[in-house]
Amino acid sequence: MKKSNISYDEIVSYEVIEANYKNICSKTKHKEKILKFDLFHSVNINSIFNDLKARSYEHSNFNIFLIKEPKYRIVMSEVVKDKIVNHLVSNVFLKPVLFPKLITENVATREGKGTAAAIELCKKYYLRMLNKYGEFYILKFDISKYFYNIDHEVLKQMLRDVYTDKEVLAILYKIIDSTDEPYINEKIEKCITNQIERISKLNEKDFAAQHKELMKIPRYKKGKGLGIGSLTSQVFAVYYLNGLDHFIKENLGIKEYIRYMDDGIIFSNDKSELKKIKKIVEQKLAELKLTLNEKTAIYSSKGGMDFVGYRFIIKNGRLLIRLKNATKYRMKKKFNILEKHDKEKYEHVKASYNGLMQYCTTKSLYKKLFKTVEKEEQL
Repeated sequence: MKKSNISYDEIVSYEVIEANYKNICSKTKHKEKILKFDLFHSVNINSIFNDLKARSYEHSNFNIFLIKEPKYRIVMSEVVKDKIVNHLVSNVFLKPVLFPKLITENVATREGKGTAAAIELCKKYYLRMLNKYGEFYILKFDISKYFYNIDHEVLKQMLRDVYTDKEVLAILYKIIDSTDEPYINEKIEKCITNQIERISKLNEKDFAAQHKELMKIPRYKKGKGLGIGSLTSQVFAVYYLNGLDHFIKENLGIKEYIRYMDDGIIFSNDKSELKKIKKIVEQKLAELKLTLNEKTAIYSSKGGMDFVGYRFIIKNGRLLIRLKNATKYRMKKKFNILEKHDKEKYEHVKASYNGLMQYCTTKSLYKKLFKTVEKEEQL
């Protein structure tokens, strides 16, 4: 593998720091942190520059909180200073060097990729297999607690195989190891305890269901896991399985393969072949200290398959793309509440879900959801 000679000094620049800060400002929804940072803008930017120049940058504590939709999960928010450094490292060191090494079928996070690319590629493979074989099978593999189980030493070795500058590696290591601090699990425990207290007044059935979901939230182990929500974590997670991607495409010769972060799908007309491939994938993941979870399965094209929030199913020789039932349930619940209590927010959410449903081959759900509002507008 060809190594990169990119230098640490490329981030020790006022211009580069300012450019990344402006990029953060344009994408940040919650402006309070930005406003506080800008009260002493020059001082704060100068502090980042001096820390980077002196090679003395240290990652601050995360702000850790719990979100409920679409399910209970932990998010780790950085202070503005760490967010700027995180973007600097991602945009200067990681993306330009690591992204060109990725296969086209790795569709998460990158510019020009994402959900739309995943859907288009999945449609392409579905139709190709349908036209060629009629009936076929899909191996869908899902990695167990992916972000929490990425091994620090394995990841660092991957980076050593790419970068020659020891100072570049040093700052990457600091970011990777930032999840090793004991306070992180302590804050996660507190978030969960507080939420259990909040839901304690629910009826027995609802409490039991939510309590069960809260208990599934992972904790961090020493030398494992990436911070949830940061840009470097997304880039590392996209790259961590790059060796597996190339192995599947090049060594196994699989043409119909897609990976979206910790979800992968492989198409074949031979179910027994997919069973063999599943075992090989498990072996390759073990080398990365990862395992498959119980969602991993082989599906028949007749029965349908869920991927990136949508359900792909063949009916009467035609490919249909629909929203997953869980997504439809959340939509209906949210629309019913907002339509009654917050008309302005309802319109924003309506536009958001309109984008979500544009990939579906049937618009009946959209018409059903907005039928009431359309009638009111006509009046």
